[in-house]
Amino acid sequence: MKSVLLIILMLLVGCQNKDWTTDEQVRFNVDCVEAGQTTEYCQCLLQCLQIDYNTYNSAFKNIEFHNIPETLNICITKCK
Repeated sequence: MKSVLLIILMLLVGCQNKDWTTDEQVRFNVDCVEAGQTTEYCQCLLQCLQIDYNTYNSAFKNIEFHNIPETLNICITKCK
């Protein structure tokens, strides 16, 4: 599960602004589905990421360096 998350997030490139924009959310969902995940799983994953990270770019950078908060791991395990 962690490796899938890492692969998905490594595909992402984000903008730097205070909150995830609608464009960032749409791009994440498109990339996630293209990586072979279901729409429902991608939406759940997006919600988890938005709890721990203020921007798409910060999520990508932290996940890329394996800096995954325990709260994110717990949230992701609830995504089915």
